[in-house]
Amino acid sequence: MAQTFQLGSTQVPSPGFGAMGLSFGLGSNLSLEEAEPVLLKAIELGCTFWDTAAGVNEQLLGDFIRKHNVRDKVFIASKCGFAVFSDDPRTVTNSAAHIEEYIEGTIKRLGFTPDLYYLHRIDPNTPLEESIPALDKLRKAGKTKYIGLSECSAATLRRANSIAKIDAVQAEYSAFETLHETDGLIQTARELGVAYVAYSPLGHGWLVDDFAYKSPDDFAPDDFRRSVPKFQGENFYKNRAIVDEFKKLASKKGCTTSQVALAWVAAQGMIPIPGTTKAHRLEENWASRKVELTEDELKDIRTIIDAAKPHGNRYAPAQQALIFVLALNGIFLGGRIQGAITGPSFVVDNWPATSPLNHLAQRYSRSTKAVTLIWLFIGFVGAWSIAFFFIAVFQCGLRWDLNWAPVGVQLTGCVSMTGLLTAYSTLDLVTDFVILCIPIPVIWNLSMPIRKKIGVTAVFGVGFLCARAPSSKFILKDREIMGKDEASEGNEHDGKDTK
Repeated sequence: MAQTFQLGSTQVPSPGFGAMGLSFGLGSNLSLEEAEPVLLKAIELGCTFWDTAAGVNEQLLGDFIRKHNVRDKVFIASKCGFAVFSDDPRTVTNSAAHIEEYIEGTIKRLGFTPDLYYLHRIDPNTPLEESIPALDKLRKAGKTKYIGLSECSAATLRRANSIAKIDAVQAEYSAFETLHETDGLIQTARELGVAYVAYSPLGHGWLVDDFAYKSPDDFAPDDFRRSVPKFQGENFYKNRAIVDEFKKLASKKGCTTSQVALAWVAAQGMIPIPGTTKAHRLEENWASRKVELTEDELKDIRTIIDAAKPHGNRYAPAQQALIFVLALNGIFLGGRIQGAITGPSFVVDNWPATSPLNHLAQRYSRSTKAVTLIWLFIGFVGAWSIAFFFIAVFQCGLRWDLNWAPVGVQLTGCVSMTGLLTAYSTLDLVTDFVILCIPIPVIWNLSMPIRKKIGVTAVFGVGFLCARAPSSKFILKDREIMGKDEASEGNEHDGKDTK
């Protein structure tokens, strides 16, 4: 496997080390003395691309680096974006003030400037035009050498990179979680020359030989996996069975499951950063550098991945909402909202976990861009049908019923749907598509609270109806296609027949 990767102008060793698990998430909050064995082993081996984030883990790494005087040997990546010192540490903010405040705290805790500084999550209420220049300002001031984004969408990465050069993107990726292969993020990172740093490359601990947990109840009370659907209920046992397939391949290869998993991630061009609290585990992970996967083995792994779809979402609902963001023709399907428009195409940031389309896209390996276009069409047809129904009722009166005659649905004494479609020209359809399907995603892409976005969308919709109703008189040719009452029709025919 590749032993180094390019990040900006720096060659970083692979695999790296995800240090957050020393302090958070896996039921451990190690002291410096408890963390020293694994950190010393990392220095000894040359595993010196370390990943952390604002808070106690920065302090732990800073204390270790100062104690052993190894600043010149490590590459440190840290993050801001969570208000970790507020009453609600899960609050996401990307404001310029937050970025400027947190970099100072990072420097104080580490004792030096980080090499790479990420936005930990994307804040839908702060425009990139504010947050990215603030990050770039840190880089220009020498407070970090590189800047990056963590768990963003392909569209967000592209927009951010158009504002200032993004050096790295960090997102989950493993043989157990390949979501970003289908949402465009990996492809966009490659296209823009942005290094892809893969966190949880062992599937949050699944892809190891001796996964120590026999049931969901075995996790420590403060282990975040207690709240992750993949590790709970029946999903736990189904996913254990999937891992057995990787174990068989590793056994045939003559190495461990984790080594095959890390070598595979590196073979995809990503920098894996597995985390561990144990020195022998780190040594095992580091040995994945020596694993070379043949073309046939890569095909075998891909076959396993495509056939074995993990059960359950990768995060609990609260955390999922911080990651999955969506703007789709003004239709809110779940999670936080953040628009994503690149050029003339509409791009979904990521399907919300609660959306049936998320499961369909993963099951059938469809790109989110293709599914977005389908939903734009569905949204247009739905919006157009509702709008024109009210237009017809407005023109013809409030009485309506169903007439199962060959002409289909009939508004009583007014107009058939067949007649409407006959009178409605291609130009009218194109005009309405532009009116309905272009501005609404733009509205949702603006930096404003969700309530305001809903309000602006509602005003826009009402405005569309008010503008369309009068013009429908022309389209319907002053009701020439509308049914006349049967008596007048009969008199008209009688008159013609007597001539």
